[in-house]
Amino acid sequence: RDNYGRKYPVKWDKFALQTGTCPWWAFDSSTGGMVLNEHGAYRMYRLLGVPSCNTHLFHLRVIDNSREVGRTQYEGDFWGLYIALGEPDGRFLAEMGLPDGNLYKMNGSPNKRNQGPTQDSGTADVNSFISRKNSANSRAFWQRTVNLPRYYDYKIGTTLINNTDLRAEWNCLYYSRPRRPGDPNSGKWEMFPWDLDLTWESKNHWRAESVWENWQRVLVYPE
Repeated sequence: RDNYGRKYPVKWDKFALQTGTCPWWAFDSSTGGMVLNEHGAYRMYRLLGVPSCNTHLFHLRVIDNSREVGRTQYEGDFWGLYIALGEPDGRFLAEMGLPDGNLYKMNGSPNKRNQGPTQDSGTADVNSFISRKNSANSRAFWQRTVNLPRYYDYKIGTTLINNTDLRAEWNCLYYSRPRRPGDPNSGKWEMFPWDLDLTWESKNHWRAESVWENWQRVLVYPE
């Protein structure tokens, strides 16, 4: 069930476990993970209509003594605050109401998280897209290949939360919609958020020229 006690539309079978604070950016208090960090960041994207993983807040308690509270913060039942993050896979696509297509977690190279029944069974599709978008300078290419309105919503969310850990082909999800009659975005690529621990910060974590993901090349066109 979600944070309000309602059943999730699609039953979870796995989740990623995140701590309540960000160990990579410890001097920035804004990266306390429970509300103003990953939980709030994913919520922001969903408010913008971008398919994003659900997050479930919980705390861990280990009962090993008759006393619930110890003499210090390091004693007692309470072991900390955590986030359960829904895994991006076929169940995620079903929960977001998306067609069963190829889904990749991008960590420098594509890691397939769902195989669409009618799509490339390897990684040739995403590798071809990466190669073409890195060198593309045609407006027609972007209109033909990418669901641009959804990308714009994603970029708005990225700016609002200051997602500072974006690099080319890192820390996001690539989704290829299967070709279906009547779907205006049939066969197009979309980007979804993933790995949002370095957000809500006051500066870039990486050099300014490195925080983009090469989809921003479409923004050279005023239209």
